Amino acid sequence: MSEDVSYVIVKYDYLAQEDQELTIKKNERLRLIDDSKNWWKVINDANNVGFVPSNYVRRESLVDKAKGTIKGFTKGRPRAPEFDPVSVRNCLL
Repeated sequence: MSEDVSYVIVKYDYLAQEDQELTIKKNERLRLIDDSKNWWKVINDANNVGFVPSNYVRRESLVDKAKGTIKGFTKGRPRAPEFDPVSVRNCLL
């Protein structure tokens, strides 16, 4: 039996104020463990578990997954590959 895994994307930086809270950074992707209250329980890439304010995160959408708007994504048009005359010549041989 497979379990659905949900993720959230951090909207704003947040510095933990209590031991059970988690410090988060904008655009960070977190796995959602519990969203039953105003503070959501999450786990980050370093396997740190803690609570974050629910209004500082949003559920990851299908568009996020398709566009890669999580960590490391750069906006703008993709660059065309650089022209390499040697590669072109080798393809024609």
